[in-house]
Amino acid sequence: METFGRYIQDESGEILSELSWLVLCENEYSKLMITEKVIDYLPLKNNDSDAYNCDLQEWLNTTFFNLSFTDDEKDMFKTYNGKKVFLLSIEDYEIYYDILSDQKTEFTDFAKTSAAKSNKTKCEWWLKPNDAEIEYGCIVKENCLWNLTENINECCGVRPAVLVTTY
Repeated sequence: METFGRYIQDESGEILSELSWLVLCENEYSKLMITEKVIDYLPLKNNDSDAYNCDLQEWLNTTFFNLSFTDDEKDMFKTYNGKKVFLLSIEDYEIYYDILSDQKTEFTDFAKTSAAKSNKTKCEWWLKPNDAEIEYGCIVKENCLWNLTENINECCGVRPAVLVTTY
């Protein structure tokens, strides 16, 4: 685990705390990481025909990015499929399944509070939908991939992923 950036993690939603990241892949130039925990509970809400450019992706690359990282940290970001902060794709999930499935995914206290408002108790989280699946999102339930099971307007867990420089 590595710490990088900050985000709201307390139940009150008022205190920024260091984020813990699970390193999925690393080389001498960069590392691909995903948050250790589900940090928020939000809808995917796709507003156009391109599933990758949904509202959640916009939120990750504006609100989350600006709130969570210092200017020096922002300089470390590399783009991945045109995004600085992104959701793992189904293909990414399959590639890193052994790493991801070894870890029991949990909510931060903040995300748990948000999930409870939606009557959700299981720690499920969004993956980037395939372009053909714009009416339903792809989610991970109990470390198993589920596809086309959640409406994009319903809330689900958010585990941002990033690609950052290591030099």
